[in-house]
Amino acid sequence: MPALCNQHGFALIIVLGLLGGLLIMAMSLGAAVGTDLGQTRRFQDVTAAEFLAKGGIEWAIHYLTGVDAQGDLWRARWQDQPAVFRSHVLQPGVIEVSYVDSTGATRYGLQDEEARVNINTAPAALLAGLHGITPAIAEAIVAQRQQRLLATPEELVTLGIVSAATFYGTATDAGISQYLTTWGSGKINVNTAPKSVLAALPGMTPTMAEAIGRHRQGDDQQPGTADDRPFREVVTLLTVKGIDRAALTRFEALITVMPTTFRVIATGRVVSGQGVTSVHRQLAIIDRASRPTRIQHWRRLS
Repeated sequence: MPALCNQHGFALIIVLGLLGGLLIMAMSLGAAVGTDLGQTRRFQDVTAAEFLAKGGIEWAIHYLTGVDAQGDLWRARWQDQPAVFRSHVLQPGVIEVSYVDSTGATRYGLQDEEARVNINTAPAALLAGLHGITPAIAEAIVAQRQQRLLATPEELVTLGIVSAATFYGTATDAGISQYLTTWGSGKINVNTAPKSVLAALPGMTPTMAEAIGRHRQGDDQQPGTADDRPFREVVTLLTVKGIDRAALTRFEALITVMPTTFRVIATGRVVSGQGVTSVHRQLAIIDRASRPTRIQHWRRLS
């Protein structure tokens, strides 16, 4: 993909320019105030790690732009592509875009925000179908958004709608945060949503959700491989055993096959000459439906 490579290069040139300017500023500051050289270098490393993480987000945006321009966004393996997103060396450190999936495995790529349930738009029946959300909690969420939309899923905790343990999970339960979002189109992407989310759709049975999962994983029944069979159109679900027109009608308005909003977790890592590692991780929500692409939300993770 020559165009994609050019876009990556453009993004990284921007990051290099920012890094260079910032490091010069750091050296000047250290000289001006007589700061210990070790402290100055530490500041440089910490700042460089931050800008490398920001570069990872820009890298992801330009990758998505290139894939989308080729019309392959719906089927590209952006969820796990180590060759694109794993440990790219960019002096003075390393950029990585990765996440930990529901099985505990590290994936190098992006997450589809429409694999989650949007608490600002989902009907109460869909919310209540998720593990950990009772009908009372679902109704409380609906009542809250009638007053004011939630800016982030974490507001469920700060507003007292759910406990921290219910949201973030415990040693034996992953918590409801893994299913929820406040970004994206509000529709559930049947190509990427876990079976637990699919099964929460009104009219969708666990058997149907299981059949959808088997279909999209292809013959080898492994996600993210060459024989995957993503759905090109919603109506294609009618080819899945157990789903007929009457069944599809019940949840058709709530689903999609096209990702528009992505979750990016980018890490910048710098190792100093003394072996001290500076790490900066950022989360960004990227909206590809807007033109130009827009970052809807971002925050530092560590």
